[in-house]
Amino acid sequence: MVLRYFKAMPRSTNRNLPRSADLLAAKDELLAGRRIVIAALVGPRLSGKKGIVLGQGATATQVKVLLDGAKGYVILHARYVDLFEDRSATEGV
Repeated sequence: MVLRYFKAMPRSTNRNLPRSADLLAAKDELLAGRRIVIAALVGPRLSGKKGIVLGQGATATQVKVLLDGAKGYVILHARYVDLFEDRSATEGV
């Protein structure tokens, strides 16, 4: 019988991520129906895309998002989601 030992996953080297207390405060603003934009931290494929929050994910730090033009939703960590502020709507154009 061969025993295999699994290595622990390395800790993230990105220390610019928000702490969990800050994340939960931001999570309160991510309610269903809010417009969001994907943060640049995600990478070039998804960063900058806009969408709408459908609801909470499986854990307290996940958000279920429907991106504009997509057929299905994606579940993202709350640190990758920023609220979208439409400046033309607030300027009264």
